[in-house]
Amino acid sequence: MSYGWNWTATRSLQARAYGTTFRYLSSAAAGSPSGNIPVLHIPSASVVRFSASNASKPILSLDWTIHEGESWAIVGNAGEAKLTLLETLKGQSRIIPPPPMGVWPFLYKGNLDPSEHVRSVSFAHRPHAATGGGFYDYSARYGAIREEDRVTLRQHLVESVDPEEASAVIQVAESLELKQYLDLPLLALSNGQTRRARIVRALLRKPKVLLLDEPLTGLDVHHRPRLVSLLHSLHSVSAPRIIMSLRMQDPVPGWISHVALVRPGGQVLTGPKGLVLREIEDHLMGHSTNLQADALVKPSNVPNSQRAILVDLQGVNVSYHGRHVLRDITWCIREGERWLLRGPNGSGKTTLLSLITGDHPQSFTQPHLRLFGVPRKRLATPEIARRIGISSPEIFNAFPRRSGPQGLAVRDAIATGFDGIFTYRKPTPAQAMRVESLLEDLGPATWSDSHDPAITAEFGARSFADLTPGEQSLVILLRALVTEPELLILDEAFSGMDEKMVDVVTKYLRERIGERQSVVWISHWDAEAPWGTQDGVLTYTLQGR
Repeated sequence: MSYGWNWTATRSLQARAYGTTFRYLSSAAAGSPSGNIPVLHIPSASVVRFSASNASKPILSLDWTIHEGESWAIVGNAGEAKLTLLETLKGQSRIIPPPPMGVWPFLYKGNLDPSEHVRSVSFAHRPHAATGGGFYDYSARYGAIREEDRVTLRQHLVESVDPEEASAVIQVAESLELKQYLDLPLLALSNGQTRRARIVRALLRKPKVLLLDEPLTGLDVHHRPRLVSLLHSLHSVSAPRIIMSLRMQDPVPGWISHVALVRPGGQVLTGPKGLVLREIEDHLMGHSTNLQADALVKPSNVPNSQRAILVDLQGVNVSYHGRHVLRDITWCIREGERWLLRGPNGSGKTTLLSLITGDHPQSFTQPHLRLFGVPRKRLATPEIARRIGISSPEIFNAFPRRSGPQGLAVRDAIATGFDGIFTYRKPTPAQAMRVESLLEDLGPATWSDSHDPAITAEFGARSFADLTPGEQSLVILLRALVTEPELLILDEAFSGMDEKMVDVVTKYLRERIGERQSVVWISHWDAEAPWGTQDGVLTYTLQGR
């Protein structure tokens, strides 16, 4: 496995595109304490929730010091321990004993408030919205017609800077190739563009420390190395200091010098990258999925002429006020086919999928858009939702996360997939059995350190809102699978999941998806696709705009 990036090709680009960004952000590093004062220091400590007693079993045990000039990444599985470590760095967990100068001694010595100077951006959590944890209508992005949806990227970013520094918005946005989108509504951006915009917004606040949780998630192959290169350049001048969190299977950038490995059970191993990566490689070798030749997915024996056409698009176009998002799209999906939908950030993949699921208003006006043999305008949206299972960033972000009596338990969340809804509805006995079957096949007893079936029952009763992001992604995937749909759309379905989860789900998808079920897979990580060319997979590619 390769853990590095090719930096040579980006050096001249850095010098040109990042120069003004450096000049703006470098003021954040000015006056910062240096010398022998550690950046971070948590000596021989345990970490518990704020509400826990001193006698409670710790979630984490660690001894961690970061010195100026070091470059750190946090690596671990998608469980509570890694999430707790990030929360600890943000002051949201209790450290026993408390560090004498707090978590960030260099801020303590400079009399600086960590709540103001330590920022974080999570790519596994949805941004906090004014929904009280309830569902929000993700289809609003398809046209941005409501007044609250007209806020542009420029307006959103300008809120982060003082009026006299508004010009910095253009400079920092340009460094992540967002300048041309500044006057678009924020909701009109693609998922990858939105993730980059959140980093730009955090940088504009000029923090001393920036924590990035899985920053490579959802970025295409062009923007991943560009982002990592920008972060390297900013970290090298402490403007700001970057600490990124990665999954076990993610590549660790070449400029990272040290790694904090969150082991199962909450023990944190810290040290130089070379030493820690050897343990990570050993871990991955022990959990890798080996798809042998005799395990290849056998192509369907049913001739094409006898396979029903599930999706038929001919000459499809989508535009907003003269801005074309999709042009002359023609695509036919037959039952039993496995498709990879490819395209860079902003190429229109999400828009295309929203036409197929019937969520996009312009799906009604297309001259030739047929679903399951029927023109879309004659097919009720609830019926489409029952026949298409989908896991996507939009569903993940929109799904309600209320806690308490009004919240959904895991079983209830999965069961919403029977009708494609987002509220509780009591399942029939047969539906309840189907939910339990999925939990047995893909629940925590199959991917956690404990194989006790009792943990599956406990998991099913937990509140969806209380799950880790990786566990929430898994539940959204189970929701998509629950009806054994005719068409299954999996868009960045493994987001936030660790390699054990990915292995278990990959095996299930390859072995248990029916011969007549069709699948569309979307991901910027080619290695994660459950099917390859050896399985007869088909590819549809959208070009960037």
